[in-house]
Amino acid sequence: MPELEVKNEDGTTTIMTQWTRNIWRSGNDTEEPTVSIPLSWISIIGPTDFADAVHGINFKEVWLYWDTALLMKHLPLEAVVSQTQNVLPKA
Repeated sequence: MPELEVKNEDGTTTIMTQWTRNIWRSGNDTEEPTVSIPLSWISIIGPTDFADAVHGINFKEVWLYWDTALLMKHLPLEAVVSQTQNVLPKA
């Protein structure tokens, strides 16, 4: 799993990692995942004022990127990941 850590001038740290997410579809009882998807995680961590924060740091921002198109052939057409428009209610 490649990882890169960058110390920012504002006292935060940007961490970038990449790995593969293996997913077993219901009914797949084999050792081989139904689909394997490359995944990238980027997060910014930094000092916090929360008393119960581990080592006094907290996530400031988090981004998770993965190719949902690789799931398309394994999911029904009405699945949220298959939609081309926002199907979730707006907050």
